[in-house]
Amino acid sequence: MTGHYDYKNSIPMSDDVDLTDFKRLGLGTDLVEIERFRSLAPDAPFYQRVFTESERQYCMGFPDSAIHYASTFAAKEAVLKSLPSTEPISLRSIEILRDQHGSPKVRLAFDHRFRSLVSITHTGHHAAAVAISHPISESSDTDQMRKLLNGALSEILPE
Repeated sequence: MTGHYDYKNSIPMSDDVDLTDFKRLGLGTDLVEIERFRSLAPDAPFYQRVFTESERQYCMGFPDSAIHYASTFAAKEAVLKSLPSTEPISLRSIEILRDQHGSPKVRLAFDHRFRSLVSITHTGHHAAAVAISHPISESSDTDQMRKLLNGALSEILPE
């Protein structure tokens, strides 16, 4: 497979990508300092206000829950930024779940017409997320969108 680099949008692209399928995509990114979550008290009201019970259980299941809270928060913010809404959306209504392999999945708890995909990464100090949202009615190739998403994320936090 040959490819080129889209310098205007800074995303590595494959020559076989038909961008007409992606013209209605929403893109959102977020970068969070993990230390901000380490400095919060474990019973801080912020956790109840922003995270669902499932998200809190997931994050608290790790010895260093701050990394997972920061990553989940970054994912929620990225999804929020990717959605084309003029109405206020609560971060709690955007739920980041994990599948059996730990990959993040997005569940929106409000009337929506979009599907969102998110990719999350972290270093010792920062958590980052990139989200793509697209209309459910469009026949977009989810695997191709995930490749675009991971390419964008690697541009934010290169190894």
